[in-house]
Amino acid sequence: MAEPRKTEGARTFARLWRRMPLDGLGFGSPEDENAANLRQWAAERFWLRAPWWSRRVLRSLSLAAWGVAATGRTVRFSRVNSLSLPSTLQLLGDCLRSGAQPNEAHIWRHFFQPPGFHPLAGRSAGAVLSRLGTRTEHLLLADKLATARLLRQAKLSVAEEKLTIPVGGCVDPSASVWCDAGKLFVKPRHGSASRGSMPIDVIRRGSYRMNGGPPCDTAVLQGRLTALAKADTLLVQSRLEAGEETADLASGGDAPVLRLTTAREPGGEPFLHSGLLAIRVPGENARHFIRGQIFAPVDPESGQMKPGIWFLRPGERFSRLPWNRVAIEGRFLPGYASAVSMAIRAMTLVPGLALVNWDLILSSEGPVILEGNTCGDWILTNLSAADRGMTCPLFPLLWRWAENSALLEKGRNRRENTAVRLGETP
Repeated sequence: MAEPRKTEGARTFARLWRRMPLDGLGFGSPEDENAANLRQWAAERFWLRAPWWSRRVLRSLSLAAWGVAATGRTVRFSRVNSLSLPSTLQLLGDCLRSGAQPNEAHIWRHFFQPPGFHPLAGRSAGAVLSRLGTRTEHLLLADKLATARLLRQAKLSVAEEKLTIPVGGCVDPSASVWCDAGKLFVKPRHGSASRGSMPIDVIRRGSYRMNGGPPCDTAVLQGRLTALAKADTLLVQSRLEAGEETADLASGGDAPVLRLTTAREPGGEPFLHSGLLAIRVPGENARHFIRGQIFAPVDPESGQMKPGIWFLRPGERFSRLPWNRVAIEGRFLPGYASAVSMAIRAMTLVPGLALVNWDLILSSEGPVILEGNTCGDWILTNLSAADRGMTCPLFPLLWRWAENSALLEKGRNRRENTAVRLGETP
C-alpha cells in the first residue's frame, strides 16, 4: 500500500517542480511600477488558496525552490546553446530576479529595449491575465469548439469542422473524412501552444501521413489519435492553406499565422493593439520557441510587414526569409483590413475581457479565425514593440483592469457580509 502513495507523491512533486516559480515571482521586481503591481497582485491571489497561517512559509519555500530550479535549468540551457560563462551568469541573474524560464529571459534581454530582465514572465503573465475580466469568458475562449460556434453564429469565418473524437473515443476508419483524399488538421478542444495538434494528409483510404512523416496505415493512425483522445476531445478540421499572395511564405504546407492582439479599457470599446506574422522555419518544430518560427511585426495601421525576428539569431533582423530569399520587409499583407475588422468584431463578443490574441490564416477565401487566447505569451504579445508597432503600452491598461477587479471584489464582499448579518443567503 505504501508504494502507490510514494509514486503518486513523486508525481505531485515533479508536477510542482515543473511549475516553479509557483506564484510567478522571482527575487527581484521590474522597474515599471504597473508591472510590479500586477505581478504582486496576481501572486497574492494565487496564495489565497492556501490557509492564511501557511502563506508566508509557503512563499519562502517556493522562492528557495525557484533558486535551485532556476540554476539547474539555466545550466542546461547554457550547455544546449553553448553560452559563455559570463552570458550564463547574466542569464541566471535574469531568471532569479524575474521568475522567467531561461529561454524567456534570454529572448527578453536580447530582443527588447532597454536590455534587462523579463518584467512579466510566462508563469506570472498567466497568473495576471487569467484573473483580469470575466471568468466565464476566459473559459469560453479556452474551449476551441465553443469559441468556433460563437464566432460562426456571429457570421465570422472559422475553420470547417469535419469530425469530433470525444474523450476516450477512437477513430472510425469507415468515416468519410478518413476515406477521401484531403488535408486535415487535428487539435485538442482545450489547450494552447499547439500541444497535441498535428496536420494529417489522407493520401487514400488506409494510407495517411501525420506531421509530415512517412505514410502509415489505419492502425497507426488509430493508435495515435486514440492516445491523444484519452486526455481531451479532438477536433478534426479542414486544413487551411495560405492564399496565393502569401503562399511563398508558407513552409512545408504550413500557412503563416497572423496574430492580432486586441484590447480594451474597462467598460470600453475594443481596439487593435498590435499584429505579428508567424512563419514556420523549414525542418524545425514550430513549437520550439527559439528555433521554430520567424516573427514579422506588422504595422497596425497599414498591414505592412517589418523585418523578421528569429530568436535563434540575436542581433539580426531579416528583410528576407533566409531559406528562399522571399521578401518580408515592406510587404503589405493581403486582406489585412478585413482581418483586423474580424478580430475587433470577435472581441465585441467577449466584452468582459481585457486582452485577447486572435490567430488567423489569410486564406484564398479571406481571413479565417483559428482561435482566441486570453493568456497568450507575453513576449509575442509585445514583440511588435521592437519596431514601435503597437498602439499603446499594456501595463497601465492592465493595472486599471486589476484596480477595477479589486473594486468589484470589495463590493461583492460587502454585499455578502451585509447579507450574512441580515440572515439572508449571499
